[in-house]
Amino acid sequence: MPEQDYYALLGVPRDADADQIKAAFRRKARKLHPDVNRDDPDAEEKFKRIGEAYAVLSDPKKRAEYDRFGRVSDGGPAADFTGGIADIFEMFFGVGSARRSGPRIVDGRDLKAQVAVTLQEVVTGTHKKLSFRRMETCSECNGSGTIPGYQPETCEDCGGAGVVMEVTQTLLGHIRRTATCRRCGGEGRVNRKPCKACKGKMLEEKDVDVDVAIPSGVESGTILHLPYQGDDGVNGGRPGDLYVVVNVQEDARFIRDSKGLLTQVEITYPQAALGATVRLQGVDGEFDLVIPPGSQPGQEISVREQGIPAMGSTKRGDLRVRLVVRVPRELTDYQRHLLEQLQKSFTGQTTDSKTGGFFEQFRKSVRTEK
Repeated sequence: MPEQDYYALLGVPRDADADQIKAAFRRKARKLHPDVNRDDPDAEEKFKRIGEAYAVLSDPKKRAEYDRFGRVSDGGPAADFTGGIADIFEMFFGVGSARRSGPRIVDGRDLKAQVAVTLQEVVTGTHKKLSFRRMETCSECNGSGTIPGYQPETCEDCGGAGVVMEVTQTLLGHIRRTATCRRCGGEGRVNRKPCKACKGKMLEEKDVDVDVAIPSGVESGTILHLPYQGDDGVNGGRPGDLYVVVNVQEDARFIRDSKGLLTQVEITYPQAALGATVRLQGVDGEFDLVIPPGSQPGQEISVREQGIPAMGSTKRGDLRVRLVVRVPRELTDYQRHLLEQLQKSFTGQTTDSKTGGFFEQFRKSVRTEK
Protein backbone atom coordinates (compact mmCIF):
# COMPACT_ATOMS: atom_id res chain seq x y z
CA MET A 1 0.00 0.00 0.00
CA PRO A 2 1.23 3.56 -0.69
CA GLU A 3 2.78 5.37 2.24
CA GLN A 4 0.60 8.37 1.40
CA ASP A 5 -2.68 8.13 -0.49
CA TYR A 6 -2.59 10.99 -2.99
CA TYR A 7 -6.03 10.11 -4.32
CA ALA A 8 -7.49 10.50 -0.83
CA LEU A 9 -5.63 13.80 -0.35
CA LEU A 10 -7.28 15.25 -3.45
CA GLY A 11 -10.59 13.49 -2.80
CA VAL A 12 -10.79 11.71 -6.17
CA PRO A 13 -11.30 8.03 -7.12
CA ARG A 14 -8.33 6.04 -8.38
CA ASP A 15 -9.78 6.02 -11.91
CA ALA A 16 -10.18 9.81 -12.00
CA ASP A 17 -9.27 11.44 -15.31
CA ALA A 18 -6.97 14.44 -15.76
CA ASP A 19 -9.81 16.97 -15.64
CA GLN A 20 -11.15 15.54 -12.37
CA ILE A 21 -7.69 15.67 -10.79
CA LYS A 22 -7.17 19.24 -11.99
CA ALA A 23 -10.54 20.40 -10.66
CA ALA A 24 -9.98 18.64 -7.32
CA PHE A 25 -6.59 20.31 -6.89
CA ARG A 26 -8.11 23.74 -7.57
CA ARG A 27 -10.77 23.20 -4.90
CA LYS A 28 -8.28 21.91 -2.34
CA ALA A 29 -5.76 24.68 -3.08
CA ARG A 30 -8.40 27.34 -2.53
CA LYS A 31 -9.49 25.79 0.77
CA LEU A 32 -6.05 25.01 2.21
CA HIS A 33 -3.95 27.95 1.03
CA PRO A 34 -1.90 29.34 3.99
CA ASP A 35 -3.16 32.89 3.38
CA VAL A 36 -6.69 31.70 4.08
CA ASN A 37 -5.73 29.63 7.15
CA ARG A 38 -3.38 31.91 9.03
CA ASP A 39 -4.54 30.52 12.38
CA ASP A 40 -3.57 26.97 11.40
CA PRO A 41 0.15 26.28 12.06
CA ASP A 42 -0.07 23.21 9.79
CA ALA A 43 -1.61 25.07 6.85
CA GLU A 44 1.62 25.30 4.86
CA GLU A 45 2.32 21.59 5.30
CA LYS A 46 -1.23 20.62 4.26
CA PHE A 47 -0.96 22.84 1.20
CA LYS A 48 2.39 21.30 0.30
CA ARG A 49 0.95 17.78 0.54
CA ILE A 50 -1.84 18.44 -1.96
CA GLY A 51 0.76 20.02 -4.23
CA GLU A 52 2.81 16.84 -4.02
CA ALA A 53 -0.28 14.80 -4.81
CA TYR A 54 -1.05 16.87 -7.88
CA ALA A 55 2.57 16.83 -9.06
CA VAL A 56 2.43 13.03 -9.18
CA LEU A 57 -1.14 12.35 -10.35
CA SER A 58 -1.06 14.96 -13.12
CA ASP A 59 2.01 13.34 -14.71
CA PRO A 60 1.02 10.11 -16.57
CA LYS A 61 4.44 8.44 -16.04
CA LYS A 62 4.68 9.32 -12.36
CA ARG A 63 1.07 8.33 -11.81
CA ALA A 64 1.59 4.93 -13.39
CA GLU A 65 4.67 4.35 -11.24
CA TYR A 66 2.84 5.53 -8.12
CA ASP A 67 -0.15 3.25 -8.85
CA ARG A 68 2.18 0.28 -9.22
CA PHE A 69 4.70 0.83 -6.43
CA GLY A 70 3.12 3.43 -4.13
CA ARG A 71 6.04 5.77 -4.75
CA VAL A 72 7.99 7.39 -7.58
CA SER A 73 11.67 7.03 -8.23
CA ASP A 74 12.74 10.68 -8.09
CA GLY A 75 12.52 11.17 -4.33
CA GLY A 76 10.85 9.94 -1.13
CA PRO A 77 7.48 8.25 -1.17
CA ALA A 78 6.56 10.67 -3.94
CA ALA A 79 8.13 13.41 -6.01
CA ASP A 80 10.15 16.00 -4.09
CA PHE A 81 7.86 18.99 -4.38
CA THR A 82 9.79 21.51 -2.31
CA GLY A 83 10.14 24.70 -4.26
CA GLY A 84 7.65 23.59 -6.90
CA ILE A 85 4.42 24.45 -5.15
CA ALA A 86 4.51 28.05 -6.35
CA ASP A 87 4.83 26.83 -9.94
CA ILE A 88 1.79 24.60 -9.62
CA PHE A 89 -0.25 27.31 -7.92
CA GLU A 90 0.72 29.86 -10.57
CA MET A 91 -0.22 27.39 -13.28
CA PHE A 92 -3.81 27.26 -12.06
CA PHE A 93 -4.34 30.62 -10.44
CA GLY A 94 -2.61 32.72 -13.06
CA VAL A 95 0.01 34.39 -10.86
CA GLY A 96 2.72 35.80 -13.07
CA SER A 97 1.57 33.95 -16.18
CA ALA A 98 1.61 35.72 -19.50
CA ARG A 99 -1.35 35.68 -21.88
CA ARG A 100 -1.03 33.13 -24.63
CA SER A 101 -2.84 32.63 -27.89
CA GLY A 102 -5.80 30.30 -27.86
CA PRO A 103 -8.32 30.00 -25.03
CA ARG A 104 -8.59 33.33 -23.25
CA ILE A 105 -7.49 33.33 -19.62
CA VAL A 106 -9.99 35.20 -17.45
CA ASP A 107 -9.38 35.92 -13.78
CA GLY A 108 -12.26 35.46 -11.37
CA ARG A 109 -14.17 38.43 -9.97
CA ASP A 110 -13.43 39.83 -6.55
CA LEU A 111 -16.40 39.65 -4.19
CA LYS A 112 -17.48 41.85 -1.30
CA ALA A 113 -19.42 40.85 1.81
CA GLN A 114 -20.28 42.27 5.22
CA VAL A 115 -20.15 40.80 8.70
CA ALA A 116 -21.52 42.21 11.98
CA VAL A 117 -19.78 41.78 15.35
CA THR A 118 -20.64 42.84 18.88
CA LEU A 119 -18.46 44.99 21.10
CA GLN A 120 -17.74 41.97 23.27
CA GLU A 121 -16.51 40.06 20.19
CA VAL A 122 -14.22 42.99 19.44
CA VAL A 123 -12.60 42.47 22.84
CA THR A 124 -11.87 38.77 22.35
CA GLY A 125 -11.74 38.38 18.58
CA THR A 126 -13.96 35.75 17.00
CA HIS A 127 -14.73 33.58 13.98
CA LYS A 128 -17.79 34.09 11.81
CA LYS A 129 -19.27 31.76 9.21
CA LEU A 130 -20.04 33.78 6.11
CA SER A 131 -22.60 32.30 3.68
CA PHE A 132 -22.76 33.66 0.14
CA ARG A 133 -22.92 32.63 -3.52
CA ARG A 134 -19.98 32.56 -5.91
CA MET A 135 -19.12 31.19 -9.34
CA GLU A 136 -17.11 27.97 -9.20
CA THR A 137 -15.69 25.65 -11.84
CA CYS A 138 -18.56 23.58 -13.21
CA SER A 139 -18.66 20.20 -11.47
CA GLU A 140 -20.32 18.56 -14.49
CA CYS A 141 -17.70 19.43 -17.10
CA ASN A 142 -14.77 20.30 -14.78
CA GLY A 143 -14.52 23.71 -16.40
CA SER A 144 -14.22 22.56 -20.01
CA GLY A 145 -17.61 24.02 -20.95
CA THR A 146 -18.43 21.01 -23.09
CA ILE A 147 -20.33 17.79 -22.63
CA PRO A 148 -18.15 14.90 -21.32
CA GLY A 149 -15.99 13.30 -23.99
CA TYR A 150 -16.19 16.21 -26.44
CA GLN A 151 -13.47 18.73 -27.21
CA PRO A 152 -14.12 22.19 -28.69
CA GLU A 153 -13.07 22.57 -32.32
CA THR A 154 -10.36 24.94 -33.47
CA CYS A 155 -11.94 28.09 -34.86
CA GLU A 156 -11.78 28.12 -38.66
CA ASP A 157 -11.62 31.90 -38.93
CA CYS A 158 -8.64 32.56 -36.64
CA GLY A 159 -6.97 29.16 -36.70
CA GLY A 160 -7.05 29.01 -32.89
CA ALA A 161 -5.24 32.32 -32.34
CA GLY A 162 -8.32 34.14 -31.09
CA VAL A 163 -7.53 37.16 -33.24
CA VAL A 164 -7.81 37.92 -36.96
CA MET A 165 -6.16 40.44 -39.23
CA GLU A 166 -8.48 43.12 -40.57
CA VAL A 167 -7.64 45.37 -43.49
CA THR A 168 -9.24 48.78 -43.79
CA GLN A 169 -9.09 50.92 -46.97
CA THR A 170 -8.34 54.58 -46.21
CA LEU A 171 -7.19 57.61 -48.20
CA LEU A 172 -3.68 56.81 -47.07
CA GLY A 173 -3.86 53.22 -48.26
CA HIS A 174 -4.53 49.91 -46.56
CA ILE A 175 -4.29 49.77 -42.76
CA ARG A 176 -3.93 46.42 -41.10
CA ARG A 177 -4.85 45.74 -37.49
CA THR A 178 -5.59 42.74 -35.33
CA ALA A 179 -9.04 42.30 -33.84
CA THR A 180 -10.78 39.75 -31.65
CA CYS A 181 -12.22 36.94 -33.73
CA ARG A 182 -15.98 37.36 -33.95
CA ARG A 183 -16.72 33.70 -34.50
CA CYS A 184 -15.05 32.39 -31.31
CA GLY A 185 -15.01 35.60 -29.27
CA GLY A 186 -11.24 35.40 -28.83
CA GLU A 187 -11.29 31.84 -27.44
CA GLY A 188 -9.65 30.25 -30.45
CA ARG A 189 -12.12 27.40 -30.17
CA VAL A 190 -15.77 26.86 -31.05
CA ASN A 191 -17.90 24.88 -28.63
CA ARG A 192 -20.59 23.14 -30.63
CA LYS A 193 -21.71 20.91 -27.73
CA PRO A 194 -21.89 23.07 -24.60
CA CYS A 195 -22.24 21.53 -21.16
CA LYS A 196 -25.89 21.36 -20.15
CA ALA A 197 -25.16 22.30 -16.52
CA CYS A 198 -23.21 25.53 -17.14
CA LYS A 199 -24.38 26.12 -20.76
CA GLY A 200 -20.79 26.36 -21.89
CA LYS A 201 -19.82 29.12 -19.45
CA MET A 202 -17.46 26.77 -17.55
CA LEU A 203 -18.71 28.12 -14.21
CA GLU A 204 -21.76 27.47 -12.06
CA GLU A 205 -23.19 29.42 -9.14
CA LYS A 206 -22.88 27.70 -5.77
CA ASP A 207 -23.74 28.41 -2.14
CA VAL A 208 -20.61 28.36 0.00
CA ASP A 209 -19.65 28.89 3.64
CA VAL A 210 -16.34 30.56 4.46
CA ASP A 211 -14.88 30.94 7.95
CA VAL A 212 -13.74 34.51 8.62
CA ALA A 213 -11.31 35.24 11.46
CA ILE A 214 -12.21 38.56 13.10
CA PRO A 215 -9.18 39.99 14.94
CA SER A 216 -9.55 41.56 18.37
CA GLY A 217 -9.70 45.34 18.44
CA VAL A 218 -11.24 45.55 14.97
CA GLU A 219 -12.96 48.84 14.13
CA SER A 220 -16.16 49.35 12.19
CA GLY A 221 -15.38 49.74 8.51
CA THR A 222 -12.27 47.54 8.62
CA ILE A 223 -11.87 45.49 5.43
CA LEU A 224 -10.53 41.95 5.76
CA HIS A 225 -8.86 40.40 2.71
CA LEU A 226 -9.36 36.70 1.97
CA PRO A 227 -7.35 35.70 -1.13
CA TYR A 228 -8.76 33.15 -3.62
CA GLN A 229 -12.25 33.17 -2.04
CA GLY A 230 -13.95 35.06 -4.88
CA ASP A 231 -15.26 33.68 -8.19
CA ASP A 232 -13.23 31.04 -9.99
CA GLY A 233 -11.28 32.04 -13.07
CA VAL A 234 -11.71 30.53 -16.52
CA ASN A 235 -9.08 28.60 -18.50
CA GLY A 236 -6.59 28.70 -15.63
CA GLY A 237 -7.35 32.25 -14.55
CA ARG A 238 -6.66 33.22 -10.95
CA PRO A 239 -9.65 33.04 -8.56
CA GLY A 240 -10.83 36.39 -7.30
CA ASP A 241 -10.49 37.55 -3.71
CA LEU A 242 -13.11 38.16 -1.04
CA TYR A 243 -13.22 41.48 0.81
CA VAL A 244 -15.19 41.43 4.05
CA VAL A 245 -16.33 44.72 5.59
CA VAL A 246 -16.66 44.54 9.37
CA ASN A 247 -19.52 46.40 11.06
CA VAL A 248 -19.26 46.76 14.83
CA GLN A 249 -22.76 46.94 16.32
CA GLU A 250 -23.46 49.96 18.49
CA ASP A 251 -23.83 49.47 22.23
CA ALA A 252 -25.86 52.23 23.91
CA ARG A 253 -23.79 51.88 27.10
CA PHE A 254 -20.48 52.81 25.49
CA ILE A 255 -18.86 55.32 23.18
CA ARG A 256 -15.76 54.37 21.19
CA ASP A 257 -13.55 57.33 20.35
CA SER A 258 -9.91 58.02 19.46
CA LYS A 259 -8.90 57.53 23.11
CA GLY A 260 -10.57 54.16 23.53
CA LEU A 261 -13.81 53.22 25.24
CA LEU A 262 -15.97 55.59 27.28
CA THR A 263 -18.99 55.05 29.50
CA GLN A 264 -20.69 57.00 32.27
CA VAL A 265 -22.23 56.38 35.67
CA GLU A 266 -24.74 58.44 37.64
CA ILE A 267 -23.92 59.10 41.30
CA THR A 268 -25.46 61.23 44.05
CA TYR A 269 -23.89 64.37 45.48
CA PRO A 270 -23.03 62.58 48.76
CA GLN A 271 -21.30 59.79 46.79
CA ALA A 272 -19.26 62.38 44.90
CA ALA A 273 -18.35 64.25 48.09
CA LEU A 274 -17.73 61.29 50.40
CA GLY A 275 -16.54 58.70 47.91
CA ALA A 276 -18.18 55.34 47.22
CA THR A 277 -17.89 51.98 45.56
CA VAL A 278 -20.52 51.26 42.89
CA ARG A 279 -21.20 48.18 40.77
CA LEU A 280 -20.78 48.97 37.08
CA GLN A 281 -21.58 46.93 33.96
CA GLY A 282 -18.54 46.59 31.70
CA VAL A 283 -18.23 45.18 28.20
CA ASP A 284 -17.99 41.58 29.33
CA GLY A 285 -19.20 41.61 32.94
CA GLU A 286 -19.68 43.64 36.10
CA PHE A 287 -16.89 45.15 38.18
CA ASP A 288 -16.52 47.45 41.22
CA LEU A 289 -15.74 51.11 40.49
CA VAL A 290 -14.09 53.02 43.33
CA ILE A 291 -15.12 56.69 43.37
CA PRO A 292 -12.63 58.79 45.36
CA PRO A 293 -13.92 61.46 47.82
CA GLY A 294 -14.30 64.91 46.31
CA SER A 295 -14.96 63.67 42.78
CA GLN A 296 -16.24 66.35 40.41
CA PRO A 297 -19.05 66.26 37.81
CA GLY A 298 -17.64 65.25 34.43
CA GLN A 299 -14.52 63.77 35.97
CA GLU A 300 -13.26 60.60 34.27
CA ILE A 301 -11.89 57.59 36.09
CA SER A 302 -9.72 55.10 34.16
CA VAL A 303 -10.28 51.42 34.87
CA ARG A 304 -7.34 49.32 33.75
CA GLU A 305 -7.86 46.54 31.19
CA GLN A 306 -11.62 46.98 30.94
CA GLY A 307 -11.52 48.65 27.52
CA ILE A 308 -10.76 47.56 23.95
CA PRO A 309 -7.44 46.07 22.78
CA ALA A 310 -5.50 47.50 19.87
CA MET A 311 -6.06 45.84 16.49
CA GLY A 312 -4.82 42.26 16.64
CA SER A 313 -3.55 42.60 20.23
CA THR A 314 -4.56 40.55 23.25
CA LYS A 315 -3.80 43.31 25.77
CA ARG A 316 -6.87 45.37 26.60
CA GLY A 317 -6.88 49.11 26.99
CA ASP A 318 -8.51 51.10 29.77
CA LEU A 319 -12.17 51.98 30.17
CA ARG A 320 -12.89 55.63 30.93
CA VAL A 321 -15.86 56.19 33.24
CA ARG A 322 -17.32 59.69 33.29
CA LEU A 323 -19.08 60.71 36.51
CA VAL A 324 -22.51 62.30 36.21
CA VAL A 325 -23.78 63.78 39.48
CA ARG A 326 -27.53 63.32 39.70
CA VAL A 327 -29.40 66.30 41.22
CA PRO A 328 -32.82 65.26 42.56
CA ARG A 329 -35.82 67.15 41.15
CA GLU A 330 -37.93 66.59 44.28
CA LEU A 331 -36.92 66.36 47.95
CA THR A 332 -38.64 65.07 51.03
CA ASP A 333 -38.92 67.47 53.96
CA TYR A 334 -36.22 65.57 55.77
CA GLN A 335 -33.87 65.73 52.75
CA ARG A 336 -34.50 69.44 52.35
CA HIS A 337 -33.77 70.00 56.05
CA LEU A 338 -30.48 68.12 55.75
CA LEU A 339 -29.40 70.08 52.69
CA GLU A 340 -30.28 73.38 54.32
CA GLN A 341 -28.18 72.45 57.32
CA LEU A 342 -25.36 71.47 54.99
CA GLN A 343 -25.64 74.76 53.14
CA LYS A 344 -25.44 76.70 56.43
CA SER A 345 -22.28 74.82 57.30
CA PHE A 346 -20.68 76.28 54.17
CA THR A 347 -21.43 79.87 55.24
CA GLY A 348 -18.26 81.91 55.30
CA GLN A 349 -16.26 79.50 53.19
CA THR A 350 -14.67 81.08 50.11
CA THR A 351 -15.16 79.78 46.58
CA ASP A 352 -12.14 78.86 44.53
CA SER A 353 -11.92 81.70 42.02
CA LYS A 354 -10.07 79.50 39.54
CA THR A 355 -12.71 76.80 39.33
CA GLY A 356 -15.85 78.79 40.15
CA GLY A 357 -17.03 76.19 42.65
CA PHE A 358 -18.73 72.84 42.39
CA PHE A 359 -22.00 73.96 40.82
CA GLU A 360 -20.25 76.22 38.33
CA GLN A 361 -18.20 73.23 37.20
CA PHE A 362 -21.38 71.20 36.92
CA ARG A 363 -22.98 73.87 34.70
CA LYS A 364 -19.89 73.92 32.51
CA SER A 365 -20.07 70.13 32.20
CA VAL A 366 -23.71 70.32 31.11
CA ARG A 367 -22.92 72.99 28.51
CA THR A 368 -20.03 70.90 27.21
CA GLU A 369 -22.23 67.83 26.86
CA LYS A 370 -24.75 69.84 24.80
